[in-house]
Amino acid sequence: MKKGFTLIELLVVVLIIGILAAVAVPMYQKAVERSIAAKMISSARALKEAQQRYYMANGKYAKSFSDLDINFGNPVSANASHMKSCAKAGSYLPASDDAVRDAGEYEIAIGDLYGNSGYAIAYRKNVCGSIFFILRPVGNVTDTSALYCNSVDYVWERKDFCSKVFGTDPRKDKVTMGMGGWVVKVPSY
Repeated sequence: MKKGFTLIELLVVVLIIGILAAVAVPMYQKAVERSIAAKMISSARALKEAQQRYYMANGKYAKSFSDLDINFGNPVSANASHMKSCAKAGSYLPASDDAVRDAGEYEIAIGDLYGNSGYAIAYRKNVCGSIFFILRPVGNVTDTSALYCNSVDYVWERKDFCSKVFGTDPRKDKVTMGMGGWVVKVPSY
């Protein structure tokens, strides 16, 4: 009598492995996005605090990293940044040529929205999603202590950074600001 596995037994094992992979891979991807988002939040918060210190000392917000007492990665040309390629024309303007830094999986920037510098933003590469704090009220976004999330991709079912990371529903939780895409106030972070 030969020892071994029958074809049916092998197919059952392959099926079980496939089911486990179908459950585990999305959960792993979500955990990776959440860990990157945690880094982005920390960076955006540090940039916001540096901007507040600068404002207290100078009466205005900094437009470049060289003015601040904080450093993030390597400079990125504002026109070549991933952030600029995702944003709608005119909605995001770098505050200066020294306003964007590469932080690995994301870019961190001093934002200038419609000519008013005033937000600290961390922008996820290849996703067109951002996490940001505002330094002064802009449009409907008025809570300067809150964390906001923006997904520029309009096909929500395909790629919505905010709902994947924070569980927000852009159709219910949106706060429009005119940035391109929806802006969502993150309920807790």
